[in-house]
Amino acid sequence: MPSYSFERLSAQENRFLLLESPETPMHATSVAIYRAGPLATSNGGVDIARLKRFIGSLLHQVPRYRQKLKTVPIENHPVWIDDPHFNLDFHVRHAALPRPGSVEELKNKVARIMVQPLDRARPLWETWVIEQLEGDLFAIVSKVHHCVLDPSQTADLSQICMSPNAGRQIAKSPPFQPRPEPTGAELLRGEWSRRAALPGKILGGWQEIRSESESLVDGVRSGIDALGGWLTSGPSETPLNGRIGPHRRLEWLTFALGDLKAIHQSLRCTINDAVLTIVTGAVRHFLLHRHTDPNEIDFRVSIPLSVRGKDDEAGEATSEVRSFIIDLPIGESDTKAQLAAITDQTKNLKTASAVLGAEMIMAVAEWTPSVLFGRAARVLAGDLPVNLSVSNVPGPQQPLYLLGSQMVEWFGAAPLSKHTGLAISLVSYNGRVCWGFSADRDLVPDLVQLVHYVREALEDLAHAAGIEVKGLPPEVLPPADAPHGAPS
Repeated sequence: MPSYSFERLSAQENRFLLLESPETPMHATSVAIYRAGPLATSNGGVDIARLKRFIGSLLHQVPRYRQKLKTVPIENHPVWIDDPHFNLDFHVRHAALPRPGSVEELKNKVARIMVQPLDRARPLWETWVIEQLEGDLFAIVSKVHHCVLDPSQTADLSQICMSPNAGRQIAKSPPFQPRPEPTGAELLRGEWSRRAALPGKILGGWQEIRSESESLVDGVRSGIDALGGWLTSGPSETPLNGRIGPHRRLEWLTFALGDLKAIHQSLRCTINDAVLTIVTGAVRHFLLHRHTDPNEIDFRVSIPLSVRGKDDEAGEATSEVRSFIIDLPIGESDTKAQLAAITDQTKNLKTASAVLGAEMIMAVAEWTPSVLFGRAARVLAGDLPVNLSVSNVPGPQQPLYLLGSQMVEWFGAAPLSKHTGLAISLVSYNGRVCWGFSADRDLVPDLVQLVHYVREALEDLAHAAGIEVKGLPPEVLPPADAPHGAPS
């Protein structure tokens, strides 16, 4: 039994490392805004020392946050190993806005933070505590590399930090005892052992594909057809696509979740289809604003959807996230016709052949030597077949607290891929839908105009549904609560 320990990155995790460049860092960024409450200090700041102790007490629940990368010699595939020199001070950082810190100043600060690459010699995450936001607020900016965020491997630290219990306190945690680091020779022996077992795994993979179809030939044909639908042709050039630079622009927008639910009930569509219809209307008007004819454009978006994964050891189905590509009907001016066209596409995305195509891509990648997979990933990075990415993450619908401080807004800022100048992230939380827009600063300098069109597109869809948009209170953030059980 070896004394050392390491874990090989999956093909999906490795893909995010291979796609990264100085212009396109592959970490996810989120911004949570809190009312200071019990974390406020006498000088108007935030109790950073207490926050750091709290975060440190939770790291044993997320082992990946104290692991770093190391590569296998010759084969050059990365693995996770424990970081014997882990230092929490490097990962939890503190900044302040000039008083009084406005939301616009916070957006500019986050835009500068999010483009700074994570240090690959250390665990791939950072948490920034930004104080002096007007209204007795502070923000926590979380940066986590996508290779760390594989849902099958580990939880997200920001989720573990938050609790529906306003009275949560700091608990004791076991001391960190890093496992010995493997030598290059030990990593190489482990890789040879893995490759020796590959023939049986490959056979098992083909048998799984066959079980989804009537025959092995049908399975292969279904996978190739699905894969070909993704990669055989590229999207049209638009004002949202072009050479990506190193700078970002952020915008935020918040809807009432009740408005989207009312649309969903009236038009008998999914909330995700309603969101994509809103995006369709906004993109159409934005292109017209940029003097571009939407009728001449094939506009494609990538959307992550949860699909049924393999059964776990208890026999229960697991959920896995796969990206799918659909065409937005931006050439259609009628809102209901846009929704119908989107629904026709999304209702078939989780069928066997579509999911099988996604599974084939990852399965083949797992069997492919790293040097070949790296070349393929870089080719795809240069010509991704989408114009825009849109993610929609359902979150908790009750207030969450960080050591008694209530979270009131929660925005995402997705990374940009090569030639794709805009990404939209939605997070629903406590009756609100928080839209986060991250864009290349030079390619989309008029991002605020697109956000305006998103708001108009919601009103258009609500009108088509025969409902009135009730919206949120006029203030940017909801009023402070006095949560039961919060420490004084």
